[in-house]
Amino acid sequence: MHIHIGNKITGAEPSFAIGSSALPVVDRVKDLGVIIDEQLKFPLHINHIVASAFTRANLILNCFTSRHVQTLLRAFKTYVLPVIEYAS
Repeated sequence: MHIHIGNKITGAEPSFAIGSSALPVVDRVKDLGVIIDEQLKFPLHINHIVASAFTRANLILNCFTSRHVQTLLRAFKTYVLPVIEYAS
């Protein structure tokens, strides 16, 4: 799998191979958990991180019966903040 960076070539797709195995052309790649598109932009990665953090924050609110602020803050720092901070 490889990603072509830059303007699209009109006509034939660029082809790369290892031995006799052709590598597919993709429009995005995930490397070390970071999603990068063919224009080296990160909106897909950002949307994925926001959705993941939002889901975890809602799970904390739904799973904890206590509304003790310190407990909720510690849960947020433990489960949500690392997702937001990784590769930011």
